Amino acid sequence: MSPIGLPPRAPQVKRPLFTMHTLRRYVLALPLLLWIVVATSACKKQSTADAATSFVFVLSPSYHAEPAKIAAMQKYVEENSGLKLEIRMADSQANAVASVGAATADAWLLPLFDYLFCHQEYGVHAGLRLMRSGTGSFHGVIVTRADGPIEKLDQLAGKTIAFVDRYSTSGFVYPAKSLRQAGVKPTTVFAQSHKNALEQLRTGKVDAAATYARAVEGDTSLRVIATTDPIPNEPIFFRSDLDAEKRDKFIRAMTSFASTPEGQAVLRELSDIDKLEPVDDQAYQAAHDSIRGADLHVQDLIPGGWWMHHENRAPLSAYAP
Repeated sequence: MSPIGLPPRAPQVKRPLFTMHTLRRYVLALPLLLWIVVATSACKKQSTADAATSFVFVLSPSYHAEPAKIAAMQKYVEENSGLKLEIRMADSQANAVASVGAATADAWLLPLFDYLFCHQEYGVHAGLRLMRSGTGSFHGVIVTRADGPIEKLDQLAGKTIAFVDRYSTSGFVYPAKSLRQAGVKPTTVFAQSHKNALEQLRTGKVDAAATYARAVEGDTSLRVIATTDPIPNEPIFFRSDLDAEKRDKFIRAMTSFASTPEGQAVLRELSDIDKLEPVDDQAYQAAHDSIRGADLHVQDLIPGGWWMHHENRAPLSAYAP
């Protein structure tokens, strides 16, 4: 009997769990489900395979070569390493360094001080050193006019010297170390290029200039009064957690490329490179010490270096609201 005022409930009819209609729908959907499972599995396998072979190599804007030659280097490395290589040209020095901190690539070719900064801040490791004119290093020099009275470094006290800029190895840091070690304190100006520094010397605007040794080779109008310690050529370096097998494949392929006529032409245009040789971080310890010898820090020698240094050490709580 139904409650007062309510109509009687209709008797419940038990429906079968599967009807011919629903069964037919499942049967029709089965191939699609199987395809999704297979496709998903294939995508995962492809993704894993891509991760195992993909390799990103970043070049600083300090290095230049025609796109066709960069493509030739990419093709050779891919064919001789089994890696899927992507070469990226950074649009600024700051962005090149930032990509190291963000670990968005596997290998980089940046100027010497950029490498030293990235080794200190991000733990990257040198792997290949650039060889120029058959050697892995070069020297800076301090020069005066050959017809002038200054023949020794200590005679520069109170005189004016033209440096290149605060980020130059041979045009500032190493010569500044030589002056500091000699206890000589000249007046300094920054000419913004090696060419300008030498021009200011030749025209009598300054008493001396700092540059790299090859810039004044055979120039009888100038006198070398000091030569710096050897300055190591910059390396191709790698992120610290890179798979060792991928790193070794890239190193072998790049070294092989540098030994071919095509590779030599590309590397010569890229940065006057004639060879690549294995190297490790220890080879650059003296360069780091020279920076300290000039009363500087690595952070002083790249644009925004101190900001990136502090950002890299800021605790997460610093960003809390």
